Amino acid sequence: MERLPTTLCRSCCLRVGRTLSSPAPSSTRGLATTAPLAAISPESPRYIDVPQSLQEDWLPRRFVPGRMPVPREIFPRNRPDKPSAEYLANVTPEPKQPVDTTKLSEKALYRHRLGQLRKQYLRESLVQLHKRKQAATSRMKFRSDEKQADHARLIAQAEREDVRLTSISVPASMNPNAKLDLRSAADRRHIHEEKKANVSRTQTDKTGVRLDNLHTLYMNARTFIVNEAQLKAKIAEEFADNKFNKVDAGKSGEQNMSLWDSLGAPDGIKDMVNKSTVSPRMREQDPAYEAAWERDQERMKRVAEKLSGGKI
Repeated sequence: MERLPTTLCRSCCLRVGRTLSSPAPSSTRGLATTAPLAAISPESPRYIDVPQSLQEDWLPRRFVPGRMPVPREIFPRNRPDKPSAEYLANVTPEPKQPVDTTKLSEKALYRHRLGQLRKQYLRESLVQLHKRKQAATSRMKFRSDEKQADHARLIAQAEREDVRLTSISVPASMNPNAKLDLRSAADRRHIHEEKKANVSRTQTDKTGVRLDNLHTLYMNARTFIVNEAQLKAKIAEEFADNKFNKVDAGKSGEQNMSLWDSLGAPDGIKDMVNKSTVSPRMREQDPAYEAAWERDQERMKRVAEKLSGGKI
């Protein structure tokens, strides 16, 4: 059969292929009334042409019925007590009271014997499987130890005499893998002293930081809560109803309900300009100026603590 061009669809290729593979036409006229274009019936999957890529389609592995699943681990690492006698006694418990088999019916006696056989088979199977696992583990460990010993022996063995005599001699000074220290003894001594000073300076800085933290802890110890009475007093102070209820002269006796009402909002540019034009005597008479002065003192104290390196 001749090779068909790839530009034709599959249905056309099929028709042309049938034409090429058919014998030479005879002079007699056939009696069939089917049109040549209806050679592919509508029931055929090739009736509607679906283009396919030149690459072969990937076919997944067919599921084989009856295949066995992956066995689970009977003796996992988190259960080392499985083959013990205590575990077997808990898994296959005996009846608390002895069973009189002479008083049992035929069906009850059959069930009793069946239960005893199941317990016996479970105990024997666990013991045999554990022995089998120990034997397999020992064989695996023996082979692994042999391979490791052989590997260590091959690495540590000396070079053969013929290889040593026929190998190219490379001086140690020309070995590209050798690390040579071309510095003089004075340079090495200087580098050693410099690194020693760096280590000493680092240890001194760490000691200073520890002392500063210890001093800060000592200064803050005055405000530590060490008993239940101090805790209750601090809670009552922080969650008091009248914590912000300070009378503000600018609001004609109104109660403050927030921190901004007590301390006031931050000064804007206009407020700063107005304060700079007020005389010192008028500033001293203003209660807001007193609150601002106290805040400034607290900020100056924090700045001094930061600069001095300790708690004041």
